[in-house]
Amino acid sequence: MNNARSVNECIYCGATEGLLTDEHTIAYGLNGSLVLRKASCLSCNKITGLFEEKVLRGFTLQARIALGMRTRRRKKAPKTFPLGIVKGDKERIIHVPVNEQFIVLPLPLFEEIPLSKGKIPNPSDDYKEGIGLTGVVAVWLCDPEEIRGRYSADRIFVVHKVDQIAFAKMLAKIGYCQAVAQFGRDAIREVYVLPAILGQRNDIGRWVSSSNITMKPEVGIGHQIWSERLKRVEAGTPSELILTHIHLFAHLDAPAYTVIVGESESDISQRQFSGSELVPSPPLTLSQCPSRFSDFLQ
Repeated sequence: MNNARSVNECIYCGATEGLLTDEHTIAYGLNGSLVLRKASCLSCNKITGLFEEKVLRGFTLQARIALGMRTRRRKKAPKTFPLGIVKGDKERIIHVPVNEQFIVLPLPLFEEIPLSKGKIPNPSDDYKEGIGLTGVVAVWLCDPEEIRGRYSADRIFVVHKVDQIAFAKMLAKIGYCQAVAQFGRDAIREVYVLPAILGQRNDIGRWVSSSNITMKPEVGIGHQIWSERLKRVEAGTPSELILTHIHLFAHLDAPAYTVIVGESESDISQRQFSGSELVPSPPLTLSQCPSRFSDFLQ
């Protein structure tokens, strides 16, 4: 599979002059392999890099280290991670060494956009700011019962603070880049999600949602993404939306998400690129199988 596509302009602001950097669809720190060549100016690269760093160096860091994912700052990786424990009526935070195999990946759950019911958002609609958070799924890469027993706790809970805005913006960027890779930038008439990616509008929740789409991963695949076109008819005028479905950490039974990227040109051609980025998953060396729990283990 060819994992690079040349763009030769900034896909965010349209700049063609000055230095253009390569853009990973899925971040380098998540082992992303699909690259858009010369696709981001330095200014836009700084914007997207800031919210990606909040995710990569924040609540996903523990799992990234455990899974051996790429990092440019391995020597600065923390030696411990916080864990909340409750004994009786007393609650406290302890710091567990990395080598004790306490590993958890918290991922946000968002309100679902009911596309199947025809309720498709429009950029001109009124919208509350931000994004609706409906919960957090904790994906454990260890046996949480064993961890609870190790510290003689009645229950344990996740301490990591999930930055849902940064994560949603990262999903939006992944969705947009995949659509560009798959269909080409010229095939997208209007990029609905672009102002939210660049911080020009605070309406990321209009375009990013959790998804009930089932994505069964292939053996050894870490992430799955693909874009598709959704036909709609409004006021007698046919048009097509471009959606991207994203399943990060698919081999860990993590939640899936959908991004409404924008509206396509009416004469968009069929796929010009591979339909999905299939990122090989690092081998799990832990003895326990991953499991999903709610915010904390009772």
